[in-house]
Amino acid sequence: MAKSSPKMQRAIDYGIRPYTLLRNEIAGTGLHAHHIMPKKFSVNFNLKGRENDMFCLTLDSTTHNMITGRFNSRLSKSAETYTAAEVRRVSIEIYDQLYRETGDYIFKFQSDFIKLNQYAP
Repeated sequence: MAKSSPKMQRAIDYGIRPYTLLRNEIAGTGLHAHHIMPKKFSVNFNLKGRENDMFCLTLDSTTHNMITGRFNSRLSKSAETYTAAEVRRVSIEIYDQLYRETGDYIFKFQSDFIKLNQYAP
């Protein structure tokens, strides 16, 4: 499945890693380090102050902006106004919807990753 998605294959090539490590590795490539669980919600998962440790994968800017736009429209209030369960549920819904719309496994992977409920090492 991963090989059917160039986006997923690139993510595998770079690995699913903490933001700081991945950001440094992709510097100058034009790729973005995408927080699988948006860093805005670090407070909901007891990771406030550890945003740079949160797991990320590489994305092109168009895909990254599309995901960010979905999150901003569905979870537009400050993170503290949501429960962790709400953030998890909506995150899964967003990634599942993107998977249904595009058929790209990168979105299914992120949905499944959220279900693991581990956002940093």
